Amino acid sequence: MSKPTRMIERRLRSSMPLSVDDSGEDMDLYRRNVLRNGVVLMVAGGFAPLVRADSPPMLSQSDPLAQALGYESDARKVDKSKYPQYVAGQMCSSCSLYRGTPGAAYGPCPIYGGKDVAASGWCSSYAKKP
Repeated sequence: MSKPTRMIERRLRSSMPLSVDDSGEDMDLYRRNVLRNGVVLMVAGGFAPLVRADSPPMLSQSDPLAQALGYESDARKVDKSKYPQYVAGQMCSSCSLYRGTPGAAYGPCPIYGGKDVAASGWCSSYAKKP
């Protein structure tokens, strides 16, 4: 067992604060290790939201359901002759089915199994938010 470990165990048994050291040795090393490891964990934890394993996949325009419903990732490119119900200004972000957060570029849609759709997209299932 290392000397810092023995000192910590001794402090825990005696309920003395860890900052008090009888010999004055190795406590700075112990503190530095705790701080360094804590900083590493904080930095690694800071990147965790950027790499989410549970993030839904993006809907592809080549997806069979997307093609069947006329999904277009940019509503301005909707074929108005094929989808006459499309009105300029309609897009996924203003649809009652869209589950993305306001201002986000993408968000999930239950029509497509929760896959992410472009907020600026459109499909024939569009239903204006009340």
